Amino acid sequence: MGSAGSVMSDLRLPRYEQLRDALRARVTSGEWPPGSMLPSETDLAREYKVALGTMRQALSRAVEDGLLERVHGKGTFVRSELQDALMFRFFRFRDSDAEGKVTIPRSVIHELREIPLEQEAADHLNLKKGARGIFILRTRVLADMPALLEKIWLPYQAFKRLLTNGKDHFGDLLYPTYHKQCNVVITHARENIGFGTLSHADARLLKKSAGSPVAVIRRTAFSLIGDPVEYRISQGDALSFHYNVEIK
Repeated sequence: MGSAGSVMSDLRLPRYEQLRDALRARVTSGEWPPGSMLPSETDLAREYKVALGTMRQALSRAVEDGLLERVHGKGTFVRSELQDALMFRFFRFRDSDAEGKVTIPRSVIHELREIPLEQEAADHLNLKKGARGIFILRTRVLADMPALLEKIWLPYQAFKRLLTNGKDHFGDLLYPTYHKQCNVVITHARENIGFGTLSHADARLLKKSAGSPVAVIRRTAFSLIGDPVEYRISQGDALSFHYNVEIK
């Protein structure tokens, strides 16, 4: 049973819009992770005490938003690539969609190369320092402005095909790329949030001044069998950062 009674949005909105917001909240809170199947329409309607038609309308809007997808004969699922896209749940940018749709930013790959893993990345990937790894440096762009800077470390053996195919074969979301090119499926992730300031090199890529405050999100992502397969450090403007938590 979810938090149906506690996440309804503005009561002035139509009921199906309130429900759409409630469903979105359960995705972004992590209750329904990317790739997971939602309860049936009937069960959801019963949980929220609404007519089946109203719940179907809310689900349809969430599908239109790109948050959910329907698989014929199976049910309704959280889009699997959202684990990658949901980094933006921590930030508000001036071009954010007024209707709250999930925005997928453009990805610009600056570096893609093999490296020996340093201690921090090796520890998060359960590997030894100096083990072969792959490093990706990219910015994520909204309205032609860099919004996030991401440094990503991967174990070499599982992801070596990325080096063979090169930067031109990356999409805007990495996790579908991992799946398509390397047959690695990301199922969940663990994140740690902190704050820092931009180095000169990072500031140039984000088009900000060196020393600007940034939120720093460290993510370790895990595969279907539970192995850590990605370590990522993302930096975004601290003045755009927001974090919501409900304590019961």
